[in-house]
Amino acid sequence: MATQPVFEPYVSAEKAADYLELSPRTLNQKAREGEIPAYPYGDGDRKTWRYKISELDNWMKNRVTSKRRSSSSKHY
Repeated sequence: MATQPVFEPYVSAEKAADYLELSPRTLNQKAREGEIPAYPYGDGDRKTWRYKISELDNWMKNRVTSKRRSSSSKHY
C-alpha cells in the first residue's frame, strides 16, 4: 500500500519569522537575496513570500556551525 505524501501548508512571513525569532522584514530580505528557502507569490517587483516551516528548520540546522570552539580553546 502506497503512503500518501504529507501535506505541509505554506505560512506567512509573520508566522515564519516568529518561528525563527526574526523580524518579518529581515526574513523577507533574506528570501529576496536567496539566502533562505522561500516561495514568491505574485507578479511584478513586489512579491508576497511564503515559507514552509520544515524547510526553515532544515535551513537553520544547516547553518549551525560544526566548528565550535572546544572548552580547551577558551581564553580566560
